[in-house]
Amino acid sequence: MWNWLERRVQRQNELDRGVDADLIRDNRKRFRLSWWSFSLGALLVAIDVLVQLPNWFHKTIYFLAFGFLVSGWLAWRWAVAEDAFLNRPDSKEPPKLFKL
Repeated sequence: MWNWLERRVQRQNELDRGVDADLIRDNRKRFRLSWWSFSLGALLVAIDVLVQLPNWFHKTIYFLAFGFLVSGWLAWRWAVAEDAFLNRPDSKEPPKLFKL
């Protein structure tokens, strides 16, 4: 167990030194993109609820809101998965294709 803790501390030190800084910066952009996309979708839904719109415009707003909400959720899931990958310490030994 202590070996895992040592690898975790080593990974945090590498991140502090700037290793994978470009990947972390891109992932932060992905988090911001997901937040903006999800917020825009929620804003479109709120506008549609508050303002009485014609039927065709109502459907267009809902279609756009659904697209923004789904894309925000997908970008958020991608960012969370990449964040978990970037912060995971390296394994003790290289992966094996076959366990004997």
